[in-house]
Amino acid sequence: MSKLALLLRGAAMILWLLISQTPSTCCVHARCVTGERDALLSFKASLLDPSGRLSSWQGDDCCQWKGVRCSNTTGNVVALNLRNTNNFWYDFYDADGLNLLRGGDLSQLGGELISSLIALQHLRHLDLSCNFFNGTSIPVFMGSFKNLRYLNLSWAGFGGKIPSQIGNLSSLQYLDVSSNYFFHEQNTFFMSSTDLSWLPRLTFLRHVDMADVDLSSVRDWVHMVNMLPDLRVLRLSNCGLNHTVSKLPHSNLTSLEVLDISSNPFYDTSLHYNWFWDLTRLEELYLSDAWLAPAGPIPDRLGNMSALRVLDLSFNSIVGLFPKTLLEKMCNLQVLRMDGNNINADIREFMQRLPMCSWNSLEELSLDYTNMSGIFPTLIRKMSNLSVLLLSGNMLVGELPAGVGALGNLKILGLSNNNFSGLVPLGIVSSLDTLYLTGNKFSGSMPLEVGAVSNLKNLFLGYNTFSGPAPSWIGTLGNLTILDLNYNNFSGPVPLGIGAVNLKILYLDNNKFSSFVPLGIGAVSHLKELYLSYNNFSGPAPSRIGALGNLEILDLSYNNFNGPVPLGIGVVNLKILYLNNNKFSGFVPLGIEAISHLKELYLSYNNFSGPAPSWVGALGNLQILDLSHNSFSGPVPPGIGSLSNLTTLDLSYNRFQGVISKDHVEHLSRLKYLDLSYNFLKIDIHTNSSPPFKLRNAAFRSCQLGPRFPLWLRWQTDIDVLVLENTKLDDVIPDWFWVTFSRASFLQASGNKLHGSLPPSLEHISVGRIYLGSNLLTGQVPQLPISMTRLNLSSNFLSGPLPSLKAPLLEELLLANNNITGSIPPSMCQLTGLKRLDLSGNKITGDLEQMQCWKQSDMPNTNSADKFGSNMLSLALNHNKLSGKFPQFLQNASQLLFLDLSHNRFFGNLPKWLPERMPNLQILRLRSNIFHGHIPKNIIYLSKLHFLDIAHNNISGSIPDSLANFKAMTVIAQNSEDYIFEESIPVITKDQQRDYTFEIYNQVVNLDFSCNKLTGHIPEEIHLLIGLTNLNLSSNQFSGTIPDQIGDLKQLESLDLSYNELSGEIPPSLSALTSLAHLNLSYNNLSGTIPSGSQLQALDDQIYIYVGNPGLCGPPLLKNCSTNGTQQSVYEDRSHMGSLYLGMSIGFVIGLWTVFCTLMMKRTWMMAYFQIIDNLYDKAYVHVAISWSRLMRKNQDAA
Repeated sequence: MSKLALLLRGAAMILWLLISQTPSTCCVHARCVTGERDALLSFKASLLDPSGRLSSWQGDDCCQWKGVRCSNTTGNVVALNLRNTNNFWYDFYDADGLNLLRGGDLSQLGGELISSLIALQHLRHLDLSCNFFNGTSIPVFMGSFKNLRYLNLSWAGFGGKIPSQIGNLSSLQYLDVSSNYFFHEQNTFFMSSTDLSWLPRLTFLRHVDMADVDLSSVRDWVHMVNMLPDLRVLRLSNCGLNHTVSKLPHSNLTSLEVLDISSNPFYDTSLHYNWFWDLTRLEELYLSDAWLAPAGPIPDRLGNMSALRVLDLSFNSIVGLFPKTLLEKMCNLQVLRMDGNNINADIREFMQRLPMCSWNSLEELSLDYTNMSGIFPTLIRKMSNLSVLLLSGNMLVGELPAGVGALGNLKILGLSNNNFSGLVPLGIVSSLDTLYLTGNKFSGSMPLEVGAVSNLKNLFLGYNTFSGPAPSWIGTLGNLTILDLNYNNFSGPVPLGIGAVNLKILYLDNNKFSSFVPLGIGAVSHLKELYLSYNNFSGPAPSRIGALGNLEILDLSYNNFNGPVPLGIGVVNLKILYLNNNKFSGFVPLGIEAISHLKELYLSYNNFSGPAPSWVGALGNLQILDLSHNSFSGPVPPGIGSLSNLTTLDLSYNRFQGVISKDHVEHLSRLKYLDLSYNFLKIDIHTNSSPPFKLRNAAFRSCQLGPRFPLWLRWQTDIDVLVLENTKLDDVIPDWFWVTFSRASFLQASGNKLHGSLPPSLEHISVGRIYLGSNLLTGQVPQLPISMTRLNLSSNFLSGPLPSLKAPLLEELLLANNNITGSIPPSMCQLTGLKRLDLSGNKITGDLEQMQCWKQSDMPNTNSADKFGSNMLSLALNHNKLSGKFPQFLQNASQLLFLDLSHNRFFGNLPKWLPERMPNLQILRLRSNIFHGHIPKNIIYLSKLHFLDIAHNNISGSIPDSLANFKAMTVIAQNSEDYIFEESIPVITKDQQRDYTFEIYNQVVNLDFSCNKLTGHIPEEIHLLIGLTNLNLSSNQFSGTIPDQIGDLKQLESLDLSYNELSGEIPPSLSALTSLAHLNLSYNNLSGTIPSGSQLQALDDQIYIYVGNPGLCGPPLLKNCSTNGTQQSVYEDRSHMGSLYLGMSIGFVIGLWTVFCTLMMKRTWMMAYFQIIDNLYDKAYVHVAISWSRLMRKNQDAA
């Protein structure tokens, strides 16, 4: 043993002597191999390097170059690390790809990989990640590096197929080709592979990341991966994988620790039966959003994975809680994500199912949108290492427990969209950097506890009901980068110190802040986004905003800012500027011209005037320009035509004039949305070829586009919305119109002079809405496309019968004011989704009761949801020749708001089911039909009815009592209805017919029972209908007196009670109707003094108002009233008139018979009487004959 020790000591001495005599190599490096240096220089020359990252690549020793590592012994290049560490690169894919393509991130390398790199045969490490090679494919020669062990091409902008030659890298241990995709307008690429047979050849692979690579065509991927026995990490998320296997015959993946197959649509295999449940050594398992079909309860085999540290089962439609003992062995659990599943349980019960042994180790618990309820459990304090807690989108209630404040390691707390209220006990959570409390029921002042969290970076308090002033202590949160206070009730001025030094995003929109924007905001130098919209700010816009040199988004919209826009508002780096919906006036300042990066400019709904700024053409990056709803005038600046990046241009609702010529559009190759409506412009783009743009939305309403259809529209095959309303077109619709726009969703050309006929069939197109009303079109209504939802052909000269209607999606059919004849086709009843039907003003005939499809609706126990009329909101059949009883199909119309059957030949009784079957009815017009019988007593329960017209029928009986149940008539009308029933309807008011538009007639409260056979008294309750604007009870047989309190109807503009049998005095309260413009009380039996009043005296035709009432006196009549203390008439009261007439008649008869009897008794008197009569007759005859002869003689002489 001692000899062996001596021998070892001697060997160690000899080895030390050898080392001491050998020159040290710790500080001496072998120099770069010349051939490899030349290869690197060639590679550098092929790259784009705008930031000069490879500027150190010069000189002879390439081993000293940045990113290059050589072997210390041989000098061969063994590692090439060109990874871009600039974080801006990640923003590129998420937000601003277009700028990157133009070199927005100067630190990125681009270009292409050339084959000179093959010279680096000793290369073991290659990292090109986080650069941008603009969709170029991974070169085939990449498979030539036999010694390569590490290859990272992730986030590098590669595209195309992965070359199978990668399988030649026999030494490869690490492969990452993830996240190579790009989607931006026309520049789209991604990486893919249709065959993974090359993968098993990489037998030493330990780490594979192919996330975001399209593998949708690969079905045997599980078996390919199973041939990699050393695999530790496998990431295949979002690869389009749609097939997996339930079990492997023999699993080689015994070393696998990390498996990520999330965001793949596995629809053919259940989550419960899958190969990965046998991988019991897994430490991280990511399965989120991977199963389309409901997964049901949590698989029991999960309990065998006791080594799991990370478990992500989010968004898999899992139902229910974990079984009680399933997770008890998972003591290493650090991350648990169950977001988007339907746990549907009390949160306290869920917490009790978690393994107690892991409570101290759990770092992340994510349970967003899991349908959990209950009170936040206090035992949360036992999870002392928790750093991420996400419980948003549940139904949790009550106050937050104090235990939240004991989580000393908590960094992210997400409690948004629950029902929490009360205090926010953050206690000693000094580590918290992100707090989400959005969408709860927190109220009152902003919680002071939040101000104690000094490390807070992101604070989200929006969508609560916080009120009062915003706290000034927010400015003390020096690390705050995002502050969201939107959608609350904060009021008063914004605190001067609200801008923390490091603040980057500030949301103050949708509150009640007022006064001026504080100057302190101008000191927040890092601010990138500022949102102040939907408040009550007033005065001039803050010019100090111009000092925010990093500001990219500024939103001042929907306030009361006024005056000119400050010159200093133009921030150099500003990309989006919202100034719309304010009261700005004057000219647009030149300062905006200097914002060279501006992409979106919104100036609509202000009071800007004068010419549009000519400098707008200098904004070369502008993509959206909205100047609509102002008072700009003069010609459209030609500089707009130079905005080659412009996608949206809205100049509508201004006073622009002149001509839009080819020069205005020749460079607008990206233009998609163009609106020039409501200006004084002539569109004169003379071109027979395709313009440079392909519009999606084009609106020229009230511009001059005609008289001929412009040929340049023929090339706009991408049109989705085209509006040519009132554009002075006087032409036949060309055949190409229906071809070019066959896939549009909306075609509007109403209000022109388009003539000719429509194609017999439009079934070949897929247009959703066609509006061609108010033209001169003739012919028949065409066959409709199956995809059509709305058709307006009203006010044309269409004739003939309606076609068979085969458009099951139709919601709106407007054919009013044509010459359509025949009956309504039976196919109409198939249109169960119809919301608005207008066939008024035609010559349609037929008995609706005879239509078979509508008779089926009469069955009492059938479900009416799929019946014709079940979705109907407006029905107008007026001014036709329809007959029959009240349509029975309307029993299905529970949503009906507007019904007009007037001017037809309907007969029978009014149905009693109206309030029950049509409870939402607001307007009912039945005038000029042949309805008879009584008014149904329950009609008063149409509580939303504000317009009832049953005039010119044969209705008898009395007006129902309890008129106060017409609830909509007992309040002053307000226009709260968004759905337009009809563009206009004729309303009989003030003794004349007027066409009222929707905005007017929807506020008219009308009760018209005129020209019927109604009897009885006018109900006293009529004075409760204080919303009435028109009351017409004329030409009936009402008796009794006018209600005394009729003066309560203060909104009444027209009152007609004429041609009845009303008696008594006119109520003095009538003079209180200050809105009255028309009054007719004629032809009744009214008596007494006519009330005086300024409004009554101002009415026209005053005498006509009271004519036919002989008992009335006083102005404006000539009859005076006596003043014997009771204001009686100078004539006898009408009760004495009968006696007067009787006495006069008796006296006349007695006197006549006295003279007659005397002549009969005295013959001589009789002869003398008749002789006198004969003499008088002879004298009169002679006088007439002589006068006639003289007259004739004079006429002859004159001739």
